[in-house]
Order: sequence, then structure tokens, then C-alpha cells
Amino acid sequence: MTGMPSHAGMSRRVYRVALACIALLFVVCAYTTAHWRAAIADRALREALLNQARSIAQTIDVGQARALTFTAADADLPAFQRLRAHLANYHTVIDCRGIYILALRDGELVFGPESYAPDDPQASPPGTIYLEPSAQDWAIFQTARAFTGGPWDDEYGTFVSALAPVLDPRSGQVLMAIGLDIEATTWQATLNRERLKAVLALLPLPLILCGGLWVVRRRDRWPRSQRWLRYAETITIAAFGLTLTLIVALTLHEAQARARQEAFRHLADMHAALVLDAFNDL
Repeated sequence: MTGMPSHAGMSRRVYRVALACIALLFVVCAYTTAHWRAAIADRALREALLNQARSIAQTIDVGQARALTFTAADADLPAFQRLRAHLANYHTVIDCRGIYILALRDGELVFGPESYAPDDPQASPPGTIYLEPSAQDWAIFQTARAFTGGPWDDEYGTFVSALAPVLDPRSGQVLMAIGLDIEATTWQATLNRERLKAVLALLPLPLILCGGLWVVRRRDRWPRSQRWLRYAETITIAAFGLTLTLIVALTLHEAQARARQEAFRHLADMHAALVLDAFNDL
């Protein structure tokens, strides 16, 4: 008997190796899932921001757009005041730092009406030249394609931005562009929350496995009357499987809800485009 290996020592080593494997597997899965979740959230946020920019662009009165000169003289124009109030009202119901209008004048991008209050540090008087626009800001006046880009830096800070063109219904020319900004810190905080949600969603899985290992290792020290201890392995596997199934089911449900919302948005955009075309014809 004295020559036999120590069962307790072997159990301790196996226990530590199993815990290390669980921890390593959790770290790998948590990192992968958090990255995947953040990527999905990033795409969804960019798409939502772009849709908001397009929606605002569709509501712009073309006659008011043509009335703007994008100079300091616009501040007293009724068209400028109406567009500014329109953007300010829209800003109260969407989550962004601000809404602004850009136009191309004499080879420069200049600002027009904005949702910012006059005393806001990011406010620009009409006719202010945009000193550090991106290449996509320039391109929208040539391609008339809405886009979401960033985070990128300009003289006002670091932002994720979306721009959508306002088109002349007769010529198809880009009269101006509607821009929406979200500060990069706010954007990153939102993605970090999605990463944290992914990690917390997976956390019960390693806890279940660690708890099961702990019970299996110590059950010989507990009273024999607790018969359920004999099924600790089965209970652990069942609890792990049920929790994993619940996580997968909730993930699929969220994906289906996102797909239904996207399909509904496309359908609503189609009907809105028909109504807008009818008004433009009038």
C-alpha cells in the first residue's frame, strides 16, 4: 500500500489543471464573443446613423435649400431659421452630438444651418469654412452617395459621422449634405458596453464548471446521506447545457429581431420614397 501513488495529490493536480483549462477557454471565448458582439453593434450603429441622416435629408424643403447662400448673410433669412429649427427639433429625438448642413461653395466646404445652440463650442456661424474635411466629405458632392465614416479627427474633435445628400429633384445635383456626428468617446463607450454584455453572458458557464469540479473534489468529505452528490457530474453537465442553450436561444432571438427591424425599415423607406416623389412632382 505504501508504494501506491497519492490519490489526493493526483486529484489536486487534476483539479488545478482543469481550472486552468476552464479559465483559458473562458478567456478565449469571451474575447472572441466580445469582439464579434462589438462588430455587430458597430455595424448596427453606423447603419442607424446613416438612416437618420437619409431621413433628415428627405425632409428638407428643396425651395428652402435653394434660398441659402451659405454665407453670414443667411443668419437673417427665414429659410435659414426654419431649417435651423427643423434640425434642432429633430436632434431632440435622436441620439447624436449634433446635426449640420454642408455645401460646396467656391471650392470650399462651408457650414449652413445646424442643430447646435449658438453658445455650443461646436457651433459654426453660417458660411464658416470646414477646415479639415475628410475625403468622403468631398466625394459626396460628386457621387451623391450617403456614407458613414470615422472615427476621424477635425478641428472640432473626433467623431463618427454620417452624411446624406439633398438632391435637386429636377437636375439630380447635390444641393447640400446633411451631417450627423457622434463623439468617438461616446461611440467607444457604447461598443465597450456591448463587449461587457458578451462577457457577462458567458460568465455563468465557467462558474458552473468550476462549481461542479469543486463539488466532485470535495464530496468524499461530506456526509453519505447527501445522495445527490453521486450525480454531481450529471447535474453539472445538465446545468452547463441548459445555460448554453439559453444563451444561444437569446442570441438567435436578438438576431431575428434585428433582421425583422431591418426589413421593416426597408419597407418603410420604400413607401416614404413614393410619398416624397409625389410631393416633388407637385
